[in-house]
Amino acid sequence: MQQSKMTIFLIKRMNKSITVILILLLCNYNMICCSKSFYVADIRNFKKYIGQNIDSIHKIAPFFLVRTTVEGDEGGSWGILKCKIGKETLVTMEGNWMYPKRISRIVFLSPKIKLDNIYVGQIIGNIRNKIDFEKPIDCPDGVLLLPLKEDKDITLQIDLTNISTDNPIWYGANIDRLPDSMKIETIILTD
Repeated sequence: MQQSKMTIFLIKRMNKSITVILILLLCNYNMICCSKSFYVADIRNFKKYIGQNIDSIHKIAPFFLVRTTVEGDEGGSWGILKCKIGKETLVTMEGNWMYPKRISRIVFLSPKIKLDNIYVGQIIGNIRNKIDFEKPIDCPDGVLLLPLKEDKDITLQIDLTNISTDNPIWYGANIDRLPDSMKIETIILTD
């Protein structure tokens, strides 16, 4: 009789411990994989990959790496290395049509990768003094690329989804008057 009471007590205690462990694991998973503000890496840590062969990179902590190839409009193709956490792609490292396996461009797609207070989703008003509005990057209408003043290898792609095609900003004009509420869509590091 005494032994069965002790067994029941231990089973209840063990169930509580397992429940607590599962709750802690679930909370940890949500913090790492579901949080928009969780910080993974600094953009400066990726500069060393520019110029490297995509196939020579086997591990970048804490990411899971996925290799793929993309075909361009005119038949050329180049390699892409996707850096993922769970199902989310946070960074892509890309070759180009001239050097398909050599990383020439790294695109940051997530606010989890930062350069000080510059990250995907940040509003222009918070970083206006860091952007070089005098020298926008030439690109097609509907795409706005602005370099940083202090690091010309880093370009901000501005989200123009809420800008009308009637607005001069859509065509790259009047960019020094970008509304403070506009956001960074992606951050691009090039060689």
